[in-house]
Amino acid sequence: MDAGSITRLIVLIIALVNSGLAMAGYNPLPVDEDALYNFISMAFMGVTAYIGWYKHNATSQEGKWAKQKLDKYKAEKQYAKATGKPVNPAQFNQDIDGNL
Repeated sequence: MDAGSITRLIVLIIALVNSGLAMAGYNPLPVDEDALYNFISMAFMGVTAYIGWYKHNATSQEGKWAKQKLDKYKAEKQYAKATGKPVNPAQFNQDIDGNL
């Protein structure tokens, strides 16, 4: 996990705890008006949940293709490191669909 992933996870946890406390009747963030507080809390939780979900999930066809390419690249790199040989182009230089 990189620093960005850990940061997003921590912010999401804070948002969930904040919303839980608000639903239980506690006011962890001191504000004067309840409506403003509830709006900010729900917006904060919604934005962090959306970013946390969307950031690391391939939701589009291009994202799925890029994830497959990344996995292929990592496999090639791991193969080269494990064997000490360069990657055989005939073995690994195929498209995701299996085309040369």
